[in-house]
Amino acid sequence: RATERVAAMLASDAGRGDVLCLHGEVGAGKSALSRAYVRAVCGDPYVEVPSPTFLLQQVYDDHCGADTSTGPPPVHHFDLYRLTGPEDCDRLGLEESFTAASSLIEWAERLGERCPGERLDVYIE
Repeated sequence: RATERVAAMLASDAGRGDVLCLHGEVGAGKSALSRAYVRAVCGDPYVEVPSPTFLLQQVYDDHCGADTSTGPPPVHHFDLYRLTGPEDCDRLGLEESFTAASSLIEWAERLGERCPGERLDVYIE
């Protein structure tokens, strides 16, 4: 599928400090792209990737091994759909994620001005 190919392409160059902001209407495919991206970074096509809609964040770091300075980065997957504004993000530790992991953010527009300037915006229709 095209979604999996795009996710694999993005994941092939994933690094700590990467921020991918996913935009699109409900049902556009943000979760499908997220799932494929996480699986590609983890190198496991069967890793369980539940939607973080209710938890707001899922962390994937089992694939990193003991030496976190090399190899694939941890992935911090956020779904901000339920948030009403940027102030709701205070408890998520976004700044740490933005430096220590590859951050994948669904509904990134909810971050407002807190969205980092260095990011890749992906629009899904």
